[in-house]
Amino acid sequence: MDPGLEVPARPVARAIEVPKLRGAQGEGLFRGAGRTEGPDGTVSRLRIQSASTWRAANALWNEIEARVCNDYGNRIPYSRYVEEFSHLKLPVFVQGNGPDLTPRDDIRIRDTAPIILRTGDGVELAERVWAPRAANKKPIFNFRSEKRHFGNSVRCLIPASHFFEFTAPADPKQKRKDKWRFTLAGADWFCIAGIVRPDAIDGEACFTMLTTEPEADVAPYHDRQIVVLRRKDWAAWLDLARPEVELLRALPTGSLKAQMGHEAP
Repeated sequence: MDPGLEVPARPVARAIEVPKLRGAQGEGLFRGAGRTEGPDGTVSRLRIQSASTWRAANALWNEIEARVCNDYGNRIPYSRYVEEFSHLKLPVFVQGNGPDLTPRDDIRIRDTAPIILRTGDGVELAERVWAPRAANKKPIFNFRSEKRHFGNSVRCLIPASHFFEFTAPADPKQKRKDKWRFTLAGADWFCIAGIVRPDAIDGEACFTMLTTEPEADVAPYHDRQIVVLRRKDWAAWLDLARPEVELLRALPTGSLKAQMGHEAP
């Protein structure tokens, strides 16, 4: 395991209501036994119905958390990359023909998409597959950032025009979830903090998104959110010029705007 990605010890559930899992594992695997909270907002007392070991409980929690942002879009032309990074005095390089910059409203798990890497005295606009697969073949499309250090990781920026979150439908007769489109206020695009990791199946370098505790903009829709970086922090993340705790946090309330999109598939 990458020494920068060691999993810290942690409780198996957050203080907020834990969503139920569906499918083969059934529903109601986690059920809170009281609401004893620690200083970091975690539940310290929990009854686990179907996970008899700490390892199994953590695996189930990771599966719950993995539901954060599994769809986003990128409609950014090459000229906008050059323009924005010129403000940071970082030239943009590409190899060969560069990545496919075809505008896309929906980029999904295991799709290939543009990312930005640090290189020399500038940045490289490249492309990688989203979500490296674990040994069990499950894609790791987001990764918890708290209490972790990424100095030994390949850090990247994931450019996006918007991202989606899903909620239970407002209409109880509607089977599909409601789809919410999030954009950055006052900007036509932004960057998500990410890391590049090898796929456990074929060794291909893939990217994954980092998540953190949500601010008020996202909290009504999900109990986690991806880390959207301010432009002034883009280079700091690539170079890890400041501590992770200063960079990998939610933007202030009012930074992200949510709008009802079309129904989830």
